[in-house]
Amino acid sequence: IGYDCKIYRLTSNSSTAGQYAYVFKTKQVDGLSLDFFLAQATFKKDQTYFLLESKPNGNTQETKVELLMGGDITIGGTNYLNQKIKNSSLPIKFEIPGVHFCGMRLANCANTWTSTYEKDMQKTAKNASLAGKQIYAGKEFQFASGKIYFHTGKWSLASLEKKIGPFELANIISIIQIRNSLPTLRVLSNSSVV
Repeated sequence: IGYDCKIYRLTSNSSTAGQYAYVFKTKQVDGLSLDFFLAQATFKKDQTYFLLESKPNGNTQETKVELLMGGDITIGGTNYLNQKIKNSSLPIKFEIPGVHFCGMRLANCANTWTSTYEKDMQKTAKNASLAGKQIYAGKEFQFASGKIYFHTGKWSLASLEKKIGPFELANIISIIQIRNSLPTLRVLSNSSVV
């Protein structure tokens, strides 16, 4: 992972002239992948970055922090899972390779924010196109009273010919009809929703 740290002396606005803006960013230099229990994720260099930008805004320092990710995930794989789970032998063939995602974002500001100093990097990553057929368009959620924003990003499959056991994924998707929202867990207790 490579990083840049830049300090800009502000001169244009009389109220902040002579003050400084700070920009810290990290980007991949080589391929980066993470191994999860049920999946392996590989991140794409032009779609993944961490950005911190802090600049004066009147008498305060305005700081924006953004982590944006994009890449590919391979979910499962019977042989892979049998290696991870000791003494197991899964009865069905299970693997979903080629799941692509882009625009997954965690930040302290809404998805509409544009960096003053790194807008080209942001534009390239946010305008990344999906490979294959899009199955989920993404949605932004706010947590901690609007102090944390999480965007699920866009998701696609390289092809719908994937299978979960004997079932073709195209048939499963047409039955489920993936919608533009996350599933909600509802627990009923004494006829009321918890």
